Amino acid sequence: MIIGKKAILERIKGQTLTQKTRARNMGLDESFTWNEWYDKLQAYDGFCHYCGEWIGIGYLTVDHVVPLSNGGSNTIDNIVPACSHCNFSKGSSSYPVYLIKGK
Repeated sequence: MIIGKKAILERIKGQTLTQKTRARNMGLDESFTWNEWYDKLQAYDGFCHYCGEWIGIGYLTVDHVVPLSNGGSNTIDNIVPACSHCNFSKGSSSYPVYLIKGK
């Protein structure tokens, strides 16, 4: 199912708010904006950062390269778009550990 631009923007805003709330609950004040997230999604053109599969902008998830639980920040330079499979497989591992474990 293909979703429309309005639905994509609402999803992006929701993802941003969810991550901002998570970060705030962990005592982090910094956070990326939905505009920054949208720009990053556009730059990746719907492709997963990890596996390179095209998923579509509206279906990619927010992934912290260095997870918040491991001291990572909630800023855009620590955020990449990932497909659900890669995001859940990576879990709370940092990107280098995820690669060593073998995706």
